[in-house]
Amino acid sequence: MATITYSVFFTNAGVPEIGLTPTAITFKKVSDGTNIALPSVSETGGGWYKFSATFTESAVIVIDGGAGLADADRYKASRLEITDDISPYPASDVAALILDDPNNLLVTNSDGAVQLPQGNWTR
Repeated sequence: MATITYSVFFTNAGVPEIGLTPTAITFKKVSDGTNIALPSVSETGGGWYKFSATFTESAVIVIDGGAGLADADRYKASRLEITDDISPYPASDVAALILDDPNNLLVTNSDGAVQLPQGNWTR
C-alpha cells in the first residue's frame, strides 16, 4: 500500500488562487471503479494545495477548488499510480533538486555531478 503526497495548483483566470478550501469529490480504483476514502486537501501557499492519498492500485481523483472558481479553473482531475513516489535515483545520492526556471529541473548527486531525471521530458 502506498501513501503519497500530491500537489495541485489552482488559478482563477490564470492568477494563482489562495484561500480556497478544495475538496476531493471522486477517488476511485481504475480497475473496477470502487470508491477509495476521500483525502483532505490543505493549502500550502501561492495557489498550491496538497493531499496525501493511500491506495493499492491505479486510481483516479477529482478535486473541486470551490464554487468561487469558473468551471475551467474549478476542477482538477488526475490519474494516480502507486509508482508515483519512486525516484530514479537512490535517496542517499540526491544532494539537491534545483529548479532554475519553470522548464528546467536539475538533480545533483553527492559528487556535484548533474543528473537528468529519467523519462521523456518535453518542453
